Amino acid sequence: MKTVFIAFYLAIVPALLLAETTVTVLDVTGNVQVRYGIDEIWHAVTPGLILRDIDTIMTGEEAEIILKLSDGRRFVLSGNSTLDIADLRTIMQKELFLYLTTQKIKRIELPEGKRNLRMGDVSIVHGSKKNADSTDNDSSSANLWIPEFNGALALHVQKFFPNAVVKLHKILEKYGMVKDSQKIYFYIAKSLEAMNLDGQAIDAYQFVVDHVELSDSPDEEARKRAAEARKAIKRLRTKG
Repeated sequence: MKTVFIAFYLAIVPALLLAETTVTVLDVTGNVQVRYGIDEIWHAVTPGLILRDIDTIMTGEEAEIILKLSDGRRFVLSGNSTLDIADLRTIMQKELFLYLTTQKIKRIELPEGKRNLRMGDVSIVHGSKKNADSTDNDSSSANLWIPEFNGALALHVQKFFPNAVVKLHKILEKYGMVKDSQKIYFYIAKSLEAMNLDGQAIDAYQFVVDHVELSDSPDEEARKRAAEARKAIKRLRTKG
């Protein structure tokens, strides 16, 4: 099984991590910054700037940036968001299938003493990395994932569905099972459903339902998501 996983992993990394992507900044409103490659210093963004796949953009409150992709499409990132330019690359359905397969394989329990290979083992991660075993309860560090989630939500809203699915999985992998992981899975499910990947969507919706049902005190928004997830599961199971 480990050999199979490595084969899939090596197949997906070039497609999802190394594909060349460039965008042009069309317009900027408010405080928008860019981090070039592995540089930890943030720089102001101005219209006309060309950004590469190794760069990361970050928007402040009430800020907005409009990007033009190489294929002519436009992408808008609003305030309090973080997005890697590589997250805007074109992802074919075959590549997405391979990526989702790696996620399933990594969840398979390995023999004692072994551990699953994680994307973080071979890729650069800026800042502290959180995982499911983290005991850091600091409220500020616990919310580090939110700007990245807002970036992923922008992908979903603007119908970059394969990109949204991959980005949301990367957030879970980077930060572990965050408090609002059911919210992340909810948008994974909605993006998968939009691509007619019904089986995978049902699995993600079911996680939302299970997570809320097992929670001691889910908030109103979580209960609403669970209710919508139940309806989606029923709809998809009776589809066709």
